[in-house]
Amino acid sequence: MAIALISTNKNFLKLKEHIQGLDPNIQVDIWPQITSKKAVRMCVCWNIPQHTLTSYPNLQLIQSYGAGVSKLLEDSSIPPHIPIARMSLKSLATDMLAYVEWVLMDIRHNGLHYRANQFEGHWESKETVRLEALKVGIMGLGSIGQYVSVSLANQGYTVLGWSRTKKELENVRCYEQQELHTFARQCNIVVCLLPTTTETQGLLELELFKSMPKPSFIINAGRGAQLIDEDLIYALDTQQVQGAYLDVFTQEPLDRDHHFWSRKEIMISPHIAAQTRVSDAAALIVDNYHRISSGMPAQFLIDRAKGY
Repeated sequence: MAIALISTNKNFLKLKEHIQGLDPNIQVDIWPQITSKKAVRMCVCWNIPQHTLTSYPNLQLIQSYGAGVSKLLEDSSIPPHIPIARMSLKSLATDMLAYVEWVLMDIRHNGLHYRANQFEGHWESKETVRLEALKVGIMGLGSIGQYVSVSLANQGYTVLGWSRTKKELENVRCYEQQELHTFARQCNIVVCLLPTTTETQGLLELELFKSMPKPSFIINAGRGAQLIDEDLIYALDTQQVQGAYLDVFTQEPLDRDHHFWSRKEIMISPHIAAQTRVSDAAALIVDNYHRISSGMPAQFLIDRAKGY
């Protein structure tokens, strides 16, 4: 039995070393150099070409190297009977919290304003925003969203949460799917941590922005498909939205001629809000490998019908 590590843009050498350091008896191959496709029982995937997995006849588990699985679900060649697992790590949640905390502090201290002024050589101070003035809405209350929401509430932020089904979280006012605009009307900051599904694509759009009180900020660390780019530009031009912090994009890397680059009201980061740590990922991969080898279900299997 073997594990195949498959990616078009990620170097998996360190991951292979960590996996074999935890269990030297596991055969680990890095695509496209696969010793025996018949021996592969588990594929660890990140940004793979469609139809790549059709040539592994004995595949028992597809393990995403990240928390998202949308690219895998878009591949119609993957047989429906093969389970797909997402990467669910404590470090992803703590890193996402750190990213959101940093953005909130940047908003409070007018970071977008001062960076724009720096390039123009302009000296102008603004009053720091009080913590209690912020109403932070978290879209997406999976394991990461719940962790971020409760942690921020414990720090004194007013936190609201929105998800497909209503959740019960300590010190977080929660809303369900049909209450989206009720939720948005109470948030001057919206943080999107949603997975990509048919229901979540395009949710960050002009009508949602119009529902929010001014001045408002958008933080997208979920998936690029949730944001309608042109609607955000219009909302910035009309000052419906004051600023945006974007970590994910429909196409990555972001095109060099994309209009986001020239906007002083937008902070761009290259999908780094929550990065998979090799050592943590290796431990989960080895555990799931042993689980399927023993006839047990893998951890963190996704529901294909829901898309996460």
